[in-house]
Amino acid sequence: MIKPSSPTPHHQRNLELSFLDQLLPPTLYPSIIFFYSSPTSDPASSVSESLQASLSKALVLFYPLAGRLKTAASVDCNDEGAHFLEARVNCQLSDLLKVPEHKLLNNLIPEFEPKTVQLALGSVVLVVQVSLFNCGGIAVAASPIHKIGDAGAYYKFIQTWAAIHRGESDQLVLPEFNGASVLPPRELSLPNNLGLIPNQKLTTRRFVFDVTKIASLKAKIGGTHVELVSAIILRSALAASNKSKPETTSSTTVLSQIVSFRNRIVPVVAPNVMGNWFWSVQVVFKQNETELQELVAKMRKGVTDFYKEKADRFKGEDGFRVVSESLRERGEFLIGVHQSL
Repeated sequence: MIKPSSPTPHHQRNLELSFLDQLLPPTLYPSIIFFYSSPTSDPASSVSESLQASLSKALVLFYPLAGRLKTAASVDCNDEGAHFLEARVNCQLSDLLKVPEHKLLNNLIPEFEPKTVQLALGSVVLVVQVSLFNCGGIAVAASPIHKIGDAGAYYKFIQTWAAIHRGESDQLVLPEFNGASVLPPRELSLPNNLGLIPNQKLTTRRFVFDVTKIASLKAKIGGTHVELVSAIILRSALAASNKSKPETTSSTTVLSQIVSFRNRIVPVVAPNVMGNWFWSVQVVFKQNETELQELVAKMRKGVTDFYKEKADRFKGEDGFRVVSESLRERGEFLIGVHQSL
């Protein structure tokens, strides 16, 4: 366990989470793996020790990450520490990166280690894995529980840890843990699925898109890179569905888009504010809607409508109402989709 280098003050020992944080299950945030070539001077094991020391300093600022989840809406910031794993990889880093097979990459991610998963399912808030390759290369992966924050909060933690490791502590923007003051938690019993589609057998695939072709499509029909790639995958999925089950061509398909509203709520939520500031926006497509321009336009309209109608409502009592309305709509929505299949 890596504990903060200095104890958390008594008045910061209990962190109340926001209502959106409360809704999320205590699952680990998917890791992003950071790869580093062999250090020019220090051996990889020495770098691992240095990473542990800088992590200990970072946890002074991000003190909830060294605590333990107490309830669905609170963290006991007791300094028990983040779970740290060090692994040895019997190959060269360059060999792994030539053809990055996701099943092999899973070995570098802490949430795929069975004992770590059991810890996280309990109350541990942050797990970190540092993997050392034969060549001296290093892979670093960190996984906080999603209740603590969204992608923006995750990146802020990683940036702060990296800055401390580089000795740039004087340039840090301190994190804030005040989400509950914007959208307070509620005393209520929540369903585990929150209206989501039940768990199914899933698989993972890696797709590589030619950047020049994506740029060409963007020039023709507009949209962001994310919208274009999502539209391409959606169109392929619709075509595959039509081919395998032609009798269901009149059915509908639902695309869920994760949308951040940090910059759409008034006042805006600064990048250094931890917590979850996103919502899932559902967009319905008919089986005969297969033109990329049409798909992108509909996706964009769904996000635009969310920004106009709901984004600024995620605060105070109105925040509870908009979340309740959205979950009810989502549940009714998915029931209707299932009935049409």
